[in-house]
Amino acid sequence: SLSVDDLANSGQVGTARYMAPEVLEARLNLENIESFKQTDIYSMALVLWEITSRCKAIGEVKEYEPAFGSKVREHPCVESMKDNVLRDKGRPEIPDGWLRHQGISVICATIKECWDHDPEARLTAHCVAERLSELEDEQDKLSSRSSSAEKILEELKMPIAVDIPEEEVKISQIQNVIAVDCSMTDSP
Repeated sequence: SLSVDDLANSGQVGTARYMAPEVLEARLNLENIESFKQTDIYSMALVLWEITSRCKAIGEVKEYEPAFGSKVREHPCVESMKDNVLRDKGRPEIPDGWLRHQGISVICATIKECWDHDPEARLTAHCVAERLSELEDEQDKLSSRSSSAEKILEELKMPIAVDIPEEEVKISQIQNVIAVDCSMTDSP
């Protein structure tokens, strides 16, 4: 078994569930700060998946389950995560329902790009922030359009006051009297 120092020197520190593939394989470049950033992006993708799984926008919110929750025990060991992440190339499932929701589908694409097996292929934190900011801006626009549409609908429900000149009312009344008069004279 490895000592704490051996694990730290291999880069295998933290919760096994959230360890990036390169950390599980002990191939993390400890001399390069970018390597650490890339592992954090992988871990963040798993947390984003967990947050998304609890989002009401995708329908019924199920009981909380951590990433890989159905495949490993509550506190998985490194070997168990190696089996899931390295051998099986496993990632948490993204249900079809998530992809049918316009906003959540953007988050899902971001998650997938963040948990890529290749650290170099993962998004940067800046790119993730940009995507989430764009999504927030889009949501604000939709919200604004929605409230404008609601205002228009409310205005359409309001009673409409129509001004009819008095002469037209009199002509209408005369036509009604003539119509009634004519129907009475036409009777046998």
